[in-house]
Amino acid sequence: MSHNEENNFGLAGPHFMPDENGGVQPAKDVMTDEELIRYLRIDTFGLKNEMNTLRYYRRTGKLKSSKISNRNVTTIEQAIEFLKKLQKN
Repeated sequence: MSHNEENNFGLAGPHFMPDENGGVQPAKDVMTDEELIRYLRIDTFGLKNEMNTLRYYRRTGKLKSSKISNRNVTTIEQAIEFLKKLQKN
């Protein structure tokens, strides 16, 4: 599915995320934890450790991800599903 198609969450793309230089870039279909933190804007919350926040949400089952070469990766669809779960609570 391309970012320009409507996904099964009812949100049309494209989706954007902050880049490392203060600009914006298209969100990737598959994101590393560092990219996911930027996409979710967790790095703007003033937390001491953003990775602990991701671990918490994974441990509680709210955030789904996969492992590739012993690294967590999250699809854009999983990230959107996560945000929708938080919105319901």
